[in-house]
Amino acid sequence: WEAMDVRAWKNKAELTDALENLGEQPGSFVDYVFVQEWVDFDVEMRHFIVEPDLTKPQTLKPKKIIYTVFKSREGGSFRNFDRYDREACLANCFKNDDDALADAERQAQEVISRWMEWLQAQS
Repeated sequence: WEAMDVRAWKNKAELTDALENLGEQPGSFVDYVFVQEWVDFDVEMRHFIVEPDLTKPQTLKPKKIIYTVFKSREGGSFRNFDRYDREACLANCFKNDDDALADAERQAQEVISRWMEWLQAQS
């Protein structure tokens, strides 16, 4: 999914409307819609893991990380966002606190490894 398919809601009626709109989009063949709790955040890190192999830990390292920040919400949907490389993220989102960004990246890598193990266990 992408920002256009992420909907904010505050009550049961808004959730119902969001689920109906997402599930009935033209050309949609989805059987499921994910519902997540909203957690406020300063920046989203998108890690791209390509051809992971749990027997080779180096393959669980991201080939690329993109850092994004939502800029606007229109009609309950997130439409615009800024995209940063690490250097710009460090300056714009972490006030040049490299230790804090490195810690966030380390924590993300721990979660990625756990998710990959979990996903393999499911197949």
